[in-house]
Amino acid sequence: GDFLKACACGSLDECAQFIDGIKGPLDCQDAYGRTGLILAAENGHLSIVDYLLERGADPESKDIWGRSYTLLITSQQYNYYLA
Repeated sequence: GDFLKACACGSLDECAQFIDGIKGPLDCQDAYGRTGLILAAENGHLSIVDYLLERGADPESKDIWGRSYTLLITSQQYNYYLA
């Protein structure tokens, strides 16, 4: 949905607007099991990762490939140092 798109695109303001309107858990998933936290990590949006964790996103969530946000952040940092 729009919340997941905002997380993937790195729009902290949009994420905050969606979170303010969410009454339930922040861990909705796309067809691949990716949560907002995973999408933000996958795309290197660390400010959104921090924001979601502070607001109760599940740090243990994994996508259908078994990837957690910590694995994706580590991969992002590793790729950054290779560049």
